[in-house]
Amino acid sequence: MSDSQNAQQDSASRYENFDLKELLFKVINIWPAIAIFTITGLAMGYLVNRWSTPVYSTSTVLMIMDEDNSSSSGVEGLMTAIGYYNPRLKWENEVLVLKSRSLLTRTLNKLDFDIEYSGEGVVKTSIIYKNRSFQLEVDSSQAFAFGSSPWSIKLLPDYRYMLSLNISKGTKMVKWDGTETTGLLEEAVEIKEQEFEAGEWLDMPIGRFRIIPTQYKWAEGESFSLALKSVESLVEQFKRKLNVEPVSEGSSGIQLTISGEESYQNEVFLHQLVKEYTEANLERKRSQSDATIEFIQYQLDRIQDSLSAVEGERETFRTDRQLIDLSAQGQLVAERLHEIESDLASANSKLDYLEYLSEMLGKDGEADAMVSPSIAGFQEPVLIRLVDEYQQLSLQRIQLMQGATESHPSVVSLDRTLSRLRQSLIENLRSAERAVQIEKSNIEERKFEASAELSALPAIERDYLAIERKYLVNNDLSTFLMQRLAEASIAKASIQPDQYVIDPPFTQKAPISPNYLRNYALYALLGFILPIAFMLIKEFFRTKVYTENDVKSLTSFNLIGQLGHNSKNSNLVVLESPKSGVAESFRALRANLRFIHSETGEGPVVISTTSSISGEGKTFVSINLASIFALSNKKTILIGIDLRKPRIFNDFGLSNDVGLSNYLSNDASIDEVIQHVAQNQYLDIISAGPVPPNPSELIMSGRFQNLLEELKQHYDYIVFDTPPIGIVADAFEIFKYSDVNLYIVRQGVTAKGHLMNLDSIKKSGDDTEFYLILNDFDQRKAGYGYGYGYGYGYGYGYGYGYGYGYGYYGDDTSNKGWFSRLFNR
Repeated sequence: MSDSQNAQQDSASRYENFDLKELLFKVINIWPAIAIFTITGLAMGYLVNRWSTPVYSTSTVLMIMDEDNSSSSGVEGLMTAIGYYNPRLKWENEVLVLKSRSLLTRTLNKLDFDIEYSGEGVVKTSIIYKNRSFQLEVDSSQAFAFGSSPWSIKLLPDYRYMLSLNISKGTKMVKWDGTETTGLLEEAVEIKEQEFEAGEWLDMPIGRFRIIPTQYKWAEGESFSLALKSVESLVEQFKRKLNVEPVSEGSSGIQLTISGEESYQNEVFLHQLVKEYTEANLERKRSQSDATIEFIQYQLDRIQDSLSAVEGERETFRTDRQLIDLSAQGQLVAERLHEIESDLASANSKLDYLEYLSEMLGKDGEADAMVSPSIAGFQEPVLIRLVDEYQQLSLQRIQLMQGATESHPSVVSLDRTLSRLRQSLIENLRSAERAVQIEKSNIEERKFEASAELSALPAIERDYLAIERKYLVNNDLSTFLMQRLAEASIAKASIQPDQYVIDPPFTQKAPISPNYLRNYALYALLGFILPIAFMLIKEFFRTKVYTENDVKSLTSFNLIGQLGHNSKNSNLVVLESPKSGVAESFRALRANLRFIHSETGEGPVVISTTSSISGEGKTFVSINLASIFALSNKKTILIGIDLRKPRIFNDFGLSNDVGLSNYLSNDASIDEVIQHVAQNQYLDIISAGPVPPNPSELIMSGRFQNLLEELKQHYDYIVFDTPPIGIVADAFEIFKYSDVNLYIVRQGVTAKGHLMNLDSIKKSGDDTEFYLILNDFDQRKAGYGYGYGYGYGYGYGYGYGYGYGYGYYGDDTSNKGWFSRLFNR
C-alpha cells in the first residue's frame, strides 16, 4: 500500500472517530463560563444601547409631475422615436437637483443651523435644536469671530451662566451673515469659567454678543457646548445624510430621507428643502415666461413706435390734402394691399425669429430662455416640439451642473442628446427658412401685381394708400403682439410647480440606531460563542493527548484501559490504598489482560511496559500492575530493564547495588538479584542494578533469555519495566519475549506525534502488537464534565474509567472549577 493510500486511510479513520457526544460534553463542561460570558455580553449590549446616541429617520414623499401634460406625451413620443428621450434620466436629474450644493446652500442659508447647541450629559453629548434653554445672539452690525473650538456654557441659578471659550489669534472676523470678512483677530481671547448674567451684552475683541433665555425652562446646573458650523460644512453634512430614492419602481414619487439624532431639526430641514426646491422650480418656469414676455414687449415697443409715427403722418396727410375718403377702386386696392402687407410682415417676422433662434443655438447657456416658435406665428408641430424639448433639456443640464461635473455620466449622456437635438434643429431651421423665403417671394409677386393696379389711381390716393398700408400693418402687428403679451402674462400667472408633497416630513418613533434588540442579541451571542470558540481553538491547537478519542484517531492499536490520577506521594497506590479509584482502575486493567492472555495462550504471562518518553508513567504502571497481580495471590516478579535509568527499587525501599546488569554481566546469580517485597509475599523485584557501559549488548545476550526461562518456572506473571522506545531501541529487543506489550500514554503529556509514530512502526513492517493505556486520566481535563465516562473493554472484560466523585473510593478528590477546566489543560 502506498504512503498516499495510508494517509487517506488515516484521515478517514480520524474522521470516523470524531465524537460529537464528546464535543457536546466539553461544551457542557464549561457552562458556567458560557453563562457568565453571555450575561456579560447582555451587560455590554445594555451599555452600548445606553451610551449610543439614538439616530432617527425622517422622510417626506414628493410626487413629480410631467411638465405640460397636454403636450408632453407627443414630445416624449417624438424624442423616444428619434432616440433623444430618456425617462430615467429625467428622474436622475431630479435626484441630482435635490442633492445639489446650490439647493442645499440655498436651503441652509434660510435656517438657523449655523450654531450647534449640545447638551453635555454624564455619558454622552446630545444635539439640542428644539426646547433649548438659551440662545446666542450676535450684534450683526459688527464683525464677529467665533473660533473653531466649541464654547462651554454652564447654567447657574438666577439666570446666570458660566462661560469658557478660547479663540486663537488670527481668527477671521466676519459679518454674522458670512457675507464679508473684515480682518483677523489681533490677540487671542480666552475666558475660563467666568460668570455673566443672561441677557447682558458682552463687548469683547471677538465681537458683541449675549446669551438670552428662551421660553423654555432655565436648566440650572446643566452644561452645554456651542459650535460654529459653516455653510460649507453644513452642506457636506446634510448632503451626506440625505437619501433620495423612488417610492416604487415605475412611480413618479420620490422619497427624501434623512437621519440624525435631532429629529425636529431633520423635519425642519426637509420642509425647507422641499420649499426651496419648489421655489426654484417656479423661478425656472417664470424665467421662461419672462423671456417670452420680454421678447414680445421688445417687438411691441418697436411696432408701437412705428405705429405712432405712421399714425401721425396719416393724420397730417389727410388734413393737409383735405382727403375725406378713397374712391371705391382705391378702397379695393387698399384692402388687397393690406392683406398682402400683413402676409409679408408675418413672413418677415418668421425670418427674424429664425435668425434669433439660430443665434440662440450658437450661444452657450442661453438655450433655456428660448422663445417658442408659436410666438412668431409658426404652426409647424415638429419645430415647436424640437425647440421645446431642446429648451427643457438645456434646463435639465443647468440643474445637473448644480450638483455634478462635466464628466458625470448623466451630463455626458445629456450633452450627447443635446448635440444630436441641436443638429436636428439646425436642419429644421434651414428647411423652415427655405419655406418662408419661398412664401415671401410669392407674397412679393402678389404685391408687385397689386402695385400695378395702384399706379392707375390718382397720385393723391396712391400716396395716401402707401401711408395707410403702413398704418394698418403696424396696427395689426401691434394687436397681434398685445394679444400674445396678454396670453403670456396669463400663462405666467397660472404657473404651478411640477411637484407636490404627498407626505409631509415625518419621523419614525423608533430610532434606526442603535438597534436595541439586535445589540442585545449580538452581544449575548458573542458572549455565548467566545468561550466555546476559545475551547475549540485550544482543541485545534492541542499537541498533547487528552481523550480516548485522541488515542483512537491517532493510532490503530487498541486502547484497553484508563488509569486515574494519583494524588498521593507514593507510587505504591495499589499496595497502600487498595480501595482507591486508581487501584480499581488497575483491577479493571488486570481483568482485561487476563482476557487477552486467555486468547493468546496458556502458562506464565510476560508483560512489557513502555512509553514514548520519560515522565509518562511507565514505571508507575509497571509497579502497580505487578502489585495488582500479587494482590490476587499470583506469583509476580517485576524486572527493571531500564538499565540506563534505574528507578523501581526506590519506591519499595530496596537496594540497587545488585541487579539485572550484574546478572547479565555474569557477576551474580538469579537468587542474588531477586529481592522480596515486604508489602506483599507474592511480589518480587529484580532492579536494574548499577548502570553498565553497554546496556543494549547485555540485553541482547543469551543470559537474558536464560533468566526469562528460569523465572517462568516460578512465577505466574513477569512484568518488564522497559526503556522508552522514543529515546532508545532497547525495548524492541524485549518485545519479542513478551506476551503483551503495554504502551503508556499520559494525558496532557504524550504528544500526538508520538502516537502517530507508533503507527508508523507498524506500517514499516514490524509486527509488534501494542495495547495502549491512557494514564493519569482526568475526566474534567478531557472535558467530559461530571459523572461522564466510557465503558470500554473491546470484549476484554468489565470496563474501566470509573472516575471520582461517587463516594465509594477512599481517595475521592474535589472537583475543579470551571475556570480551571476552561484554561488549564
